Amino acid sequence: MFIQILDGTLQPVANLTATFDSAGGRYYALRSFTSPGTYTYHVWARDAAGNWGTAQGTFTVQDSIDPSVTLPRAVPNPSNVSDVVNLSAIVTDNVGVDTVYIEIFDANSQSVANLTATFDSASGRYYATRAISTAGTYTYRVWAKDAAGNWATASGTFVVSAASPPGGAPVSPVLWVFVIIVVAAAALSFFLWSRRRRKSSPAAPPAGETDTSAPPAPPPSSPPGWAPAQTNRDEMDDMLGPPSRP
Repeated sequence: MFIQILDGTLQPVANLTATFDSAGGRYYALRSFTSPGTYTYHVWARDAAGNWGTAQGTFTVQDSIDPSVTLPRAVPNPSNVSDVVNLSAIVTDNVGVDTVYIEIFDANSQSVANLTATFDSASGRYYATRAISTAGTYTYRVWAKDAAGNWATASGTFVVSAASPPGGAPVSPVLWVFVIIVVAAAALSFFLWSRRRRKSSPAAPPAGETDTSAPPAPPPSSPPGWAPAQTNRDEMDDMLGPPSRP
């Protein structure tokens, strides 16, 4: 006895030899299927004289296995406001993936976006991108459906930070403390140096007094043999002439 199985296009899938089950009084054969659909089977029986008989029937194979959604990922995470965030996951199915959606929720569990994911053959991931305009923590959920209508899901979170102010990131508080310490040390050093200098410098004498602490200036030296010229009074009067009368 043989059992032949045909698929939905009536193409042969298997031709099996049946085994007799004495407890049930039936001939049977076993077969597993990886593709859902409606199948036709023919049971052929032959007696010892070579006469053949046949019967047929149909059965349906359904896909009851959910897709697999693994390794959800958000890049970059954390991101800044208005940066484009790439949300993705690996999705597989025993028969085939039909559709993948990625929904984003804000901190209040309100839906922000519901995106249709695209398959990237290079990475093997389904992905969608979105720019977020408000800072906060967001949850995203990846939904996958196969052709039989089976669903599966996985979720993750990502953080959106406020954009840095113009001129770069704010200075670290630790750096500010370091700067203050350095400035204070420099000011203290200058103060001590100025004070020591004032103590080591002599005070100027009051107006009208002579500074007796300074050594006397030496008299001006004259060349050897030099003496001032002597002029008598008569010669001086001759040079000046007679006095004028009033």
